[in-house]
Amino acid sequence: MTTIKPFPTRLPSDLRSYLEEKAKVNKRSLNNELVDRLELTRVIENITQTNLREIINDILMLDRYKNELEAITSEYDKLRDSYDALKSELAKAFSLSGGKNEEIARMKMERALNYITSGVEELRAIFPKKD
Repeated sequence: MTTIKPFPTRLPSDLRSYLEEKAKVNKRSLNNELVDRLELTRVIENITQTNLREIINDILMLDRYKNELEAITSEYDKLRDSYDALKSELAKAFSLSGGKNEEIARMKMERALNYITSGVEELRAIFPKKD
């Protein structure tokens, strides 16, 4: 007959309260709740061959990249809208000047290119080149 040796554990009070509440919801003792959670961690680590903390860190990193991608998409949309507006202004300038006022067209094109270039630099700052 094998007996399970007692394993006294000190838990921070907030963690203990949390686990006691979960044990109550799951209709089991605190000990059984802890054993179940530890077993689940072991299964996850065996399946993935990765430490659970590494998995959580990877998930958090993916979430951060998702937020950065949303910011980049927003910046891209602003750049595209600005480019379209400037393109429209350029077309108006050509039509108003009868195609003769190249200086206005050149200035507007430079302004558009400067705006786009600054946007690209902002994107490069967010995602630096990886060696």
